[in-house]
Amino acid sequence: MTTIPEFMTPLGEAEPGWMRSWSEAPPRVSARSLLQAFLDSRTVYYPGSGTDGHPVSLLNRSHSAHCYIYVDYGIRKSELLDKIYNKGFRGYEAIRRVDLLMHDFEDTQEISKVYHKGPRPAGLIKSEPPYAFIQLFRRQREFSDAHGAEFFAILFLFADGHAAFEAIYARRRPVRSPFAVVLHDHGFGGNWASFGGSG
Repeated sequence: MTTIPEFMTPLGEAEPGWMRSWSEAPPRVSARSLLQAFLDSRTVYYPGSGTDGHPVSLLNRSHSAHCYIYVDYGIRKSELLDKIYNKGFRGYEAIRRVDLLMHDFEDTQEISKVYHKGPRPAGLIKSEPPYAFIQLFRRQREFSDAHGAEFFAILFLFADGHAAFEAIYARRRPVRSPFAVVLHDHGFGGNWASFGGSG
């Protein structure tokens, strides 16, 4: 059994075992199986995330979560990969990535919706094909556990935040709730409905 270091908060968790296995060698399992292992872990959900790294910085430092779901239909995959590999997270390097297809998700119909009900969102990049991938990060050697967990992973989704939540949490059986949800309504950000309040 993995023990949790004393410096962690009471909400700290041990690193999911699949992360270390994946870091040491390419997975021998399918992308769908890796996705399921990810979704069965403690997750933090962030719709309309853009490239905001603050939730990772905060929750990773306390070892409260190792898996994050970033959902945004306003950022191109090429721009996202450039940020990951050229700017990234302080003290971490991006080491493994697995690209996913929409049919890797249990609820393909729901997850593939770029918008839910209502008008076509203004923030949607119409020329960008839908994408999804899981990126694994490893802490650099010169940083300690006090900086953050040795590994964390982010599932990036080019999708609608409402539809993705429905597919990932509400329609899965058994239903699994996120550890935390980061809500940040961006005013004129292009959403068809707000994430918080009456959205």
